[in-house]
Amino acid sequence: MKSLPIKVIYFLIITIASLFAMKLADWYKGEDKIEKNYLVKEVSGSAQIRHQAIYKTKEGSVIFKGESEWTPLGPSSLVNQGDTIKTSAASSVDIIMINPQGTTVASRIKENSLIQIESQKSMDSVIKMALRRGTALVHALTLGAKKKEIFELRTPTATAGIRGTQFFVKHQQGAERTQVAVSEGIVNVRPDTPLLQGASVDVPVGKTLTADPVTHLMNVVDTLPVDREELKEIKTIPTKISMLDSLSNAFGNSKLFPEIYDQILTEIAKYSMGAFEDAVIINSGQSGEFPNSLQEIKLEKGNYNDPWGTPYFYKKTGSSSALLISAGPDKILYSSDDIVKFIGQK
Repeated sequence: MKSLPIKVIYFLIITIASLFAMKLADWYKGEDKIEKNYLVKEVSGSAQIRHQAIYKTKEGSVIFKGESEWTPLGPSSLVNQGDTIKTSAASSVDIIMINPQGTTVASRIKENSLIQIESQKSMDSVIKMALRRGTALVHALTLGAKKKEIFELRTPTATAGIRGTQFFVKHQQGAERTQVAVSEGIVNVRPDTPLLQGASVDVPVGKTLTADPVTHLMNVVDTLPVDREELKEIKTIPTKISMLDSLSNAFGNSKLFPEIYDQILTEIAKYSMGAFEDAVIINSGQSGEFPNSLQEIKLEKGNYNDPWGTPYFYKKTGSSSALLISAGPDKILYSSDDIVKFIGQK
């Protein structure tokens, strides 16, 4: 691999200086840049996350889908579309989700739960989550547009469509029974299995809906006292991103210089991946057949690891197309800071 030319070094210096200036300006204006990343505000006990990434062509066809291993989840982490969170006993996770339209959904994922942040179309302003098991407490805030749903929480049994509401959803895995109880606003619940009879049901304040595939019914009854007590917990869920959160998000958890260092390594990784792209194409020769692994390419200098010491991920997606990924600063493949290059496929 070639060493970095002087013009690339100059480019790195200018890039990092610009990055510093832009992030400082964002912090000064109090702007958060989470958008379709969702901030983990608090973690109590033990929780884990599994990242998912889907790589598509410009036409929209999927060329590769990958999932990471389960890794510990901590406060101030960013959760992305496709990611799955699971909590252990006596544990919980608080997440603040802000969509590009500025509406906010704050949720608390309770113990022994499994939930996924679902992928959205680029123009879709509805935040979507899928609860596979356990309990989610939700506080959905609007900016006055209460006629439009801003949040959708789906279970294997039913989907709850939310405007501006405080409620919980519980799903019992195995029995596939779903409960929805409301303490503020109205939640519209739609059946998601042919085993349930009837159309969608509006659940008002003080009521609990049970969607039960065994009885084939969606019943609405008065909320039990024990459930009313749990609904009160929603008031304790953080709903705002503080100035400190914005600063942490802008500067990498307030660690400014490590962030700048990682940006330098990111530019080096991009340069190295460009060199690998050239080598892959040259290696294919007249046949045009790409190598099956990077190890088939002999390097004059350097190695097959990215600047953080993690092996580059190479996936041949066709005879003359491939995917090259650096796991980035967090060293976790398929997470939000991955650096991706399509070779021979756009």
